[in-house]
Amino acid sequence: MAPETTGILFIILLIVLLFMGVHIAFAMAICGFAGTFVLGGIQPAIHQLALVATEEATSFTLSCVPLYILMGEIIFYSGIAEDLYTSIYRFVGRLPGGLAVASTFGCAAFGAVCGASTATSATMSSIALPYMKKYNYDTRLSVGCLAASGTLGILIPPSIVLVVYGVMTEQSIGALFMAGIFPGILSAFVYIAMIMLRAKINPKIAPPGDKFSWKEKTESLTWTLPIVMMFLMVLGGIYLGVFTPTEAAGVGSFIAFLFGLFKKMGWKNYKSALFDTGKLTAMILTLIIGGIIYGRFLAASGIITHTSEFLGSLQFSRFIILGIIILMYLLLGMIMDT
Repeated sequence: MAPETTGILFIILLIVLLFMGVHIAFAMAICGFAGTFVLGGIQPAIHQLALVATEEATSFTLSCVPLYILMGEIIFYSGIAEDLYTSIYRFVGRLPGGLAVASTFGCAAFGAVCGASTATSATMSSIALPYMKKYNYDTRLSVGCLAASGTLGILIPPSIVLVVYGVMTEQSIGALFMAGIFPGILSAFVYIAMIMLRAKINPKIAPPGDKFSWKEKTESLTWTLPIVMMFLMVLGGIYLGVFTPTEAAGVGSFIAFLFGLFKKMGWKNYKSALFDTGKLTAMILTLIIGGIIYGRFLAASGIITHTSEFLGSLQFSRFIILGIIILMYLLLGMIMDT
């Protein structure tokens, strides 16, 4: 069997496994391992599996992943995330769709110190959904805005997805972080504009929230200081060259730990934060390992080279090529996680 044919067969097998409900990481690892076995035998397949797992699990650059997640988990369990949301709500609660607007701002701000969409969505949902239910917000609007705004965690730095992308493509993680700020903020304002427009057209889906005095608003600004300080320390340190993104993750986690002590966060909550960090880190690293094993098999099969040559030979505008790539992401995003 030709290597290219093997590659095509295992692409089909991967899609079949995904639709059967096999976890994405294991589906990719199985197809990558089996494909390497077909191409080169059992020894290269076992060697590849062991090598990739060891390299990625001991990677210095990827060690920032659990640290950024831990930073976000401590912020959640210490109550800092709830303080942040409450402060934002006091300023924008009276706007059309004010609670949903506050949720979007909250997701953007929490994403700036967490970096994981799953954690951002889960944290802000647990805080914001009860408020929106209390004020009889339309369920579709409430859940939709939190699901969409949660994805801001992968754009606004520090972003775990940008770390993973930087590692796999050998790009500067610091430069990627800087590049993610503007698209993240822009996306947040696009979501807010849509929420306010929908609330204006149909006020019943998003009744206005409570009214607060300027004294109450300004007092609540102090509640946002921990988030602001962590964001400035992490990004400022990276941008000024004081420390690397990996070192910044350690600094951010330590500052979050100190704020947790200040908020009288108990051992039980620290334990929960560590446990949740471990679960999320294991998921991410397993996905990375499975993806790299599968990617190396595809490279060995020649599929990637032929696809690149084919795309390069097309007499299309670069915008059409970019459109095709975006369409691929859109379709894959319907069935696969971040």
